[in-house]
Amino acid sequence: MKKALLFALALIAVGCADPIPRNLDDLSRQGPQYVDPETLEPYRGPAYRVSEDDSTKIVLRVNLRDGRFHGDFEDFEPEGFFGGIYETGTYRDGQREGSSEMFYPSGVLSGRGTYDNDERDGPAERYYENGQLQQKSTYTAGELDGPYERY
Repeated sequence: MKKALLFALALIAVGCADPIPRNLDDLSRQGPQYVDPETLEPYRGPAYRVSEDDSTKIVLRVNLRDGRFHGDFEDFEPEGFFGGIYETGTYRDGQREGSSEMFYPSGVLSGRGTYDNDERDGPAERYYENGQLQQKSTYTAGELDGPYERY
């Protein structure tokens, strides 16, 4: 009886533990989903990607649900649009959703905007590295729409 109880408690403890983050490159791709290569089940849990040049440097942190990016992410990719910036945002079922912020390598905010269904949608702002506003614009379904102001 004691052994059965201890075994059940151990299973509960293991089931409640946070999953260990997986390297995206160690998962398999099946269409738009990342799957566990051993079970072929869609991966669920935290994941990361390391730099091609330095395997000790994480360039992306993300969560997956049903094999798709879902939840908050942090992108440290040096080859990003602004070169060397850092970006935070959110995915929902593999699509960019909600607010996003981008930063210069110095950590200063370089821009912010919003996404809907993986497309830019809503107000967007860019900043100079000294923190002053550089431009304001508005997007609808990924297209520039409305006033565009440059300062």
